[in-house]
Amino acid sequence: MATGSPPPASSGLLLIAHGSPDPAANQPIEAVAQRIRERCLYQEVRVGFLGLNAPDIPTAIRLLCERGVRQVIAVPYLLQLGGHVAEDLPQSITTAQIQHAPIPILLSEHLAYDPLLVTVIADRAKESVSSSA
Repeated sequence: MATGSPPPASSGLLLIAHGSPDPAANQPIEAVAQRIRERCLYQEVRVGFLGLNAPDIPTAIRLLCERGVRQVIAVPYLLQLGGHVAEDLPQSITTAQIQHAPIPILLSEHLAYDPLLVTVIADRAKESVSSSA
């Protein structure tokens, strides 16, 4: 897992999720956003969805910029490298960068492989075995 300098407090964090028509399916990403807000690392934290829910990504970026953030850090809450990660998100971010210049909009890598995910998967497997016993 890469570590770097902490983001400036004037940054906005955008968590990008696929979304679902089932509101209960969107609760986990909203819970993640709330936990990050509680850490007070960012001026503003928002979730943007890939078309199934509101706000969509352009709207979420606009809302962050309207709140006065000095940069937007977009983090795809997606595991696999697919069309959204490889094509749709870079295109959305490039368009938003033009619309909201001079505010930098940075697109981070998607979740992909991270050693922390190995622990989560192992825990879920243990829970499955425990609940079936």
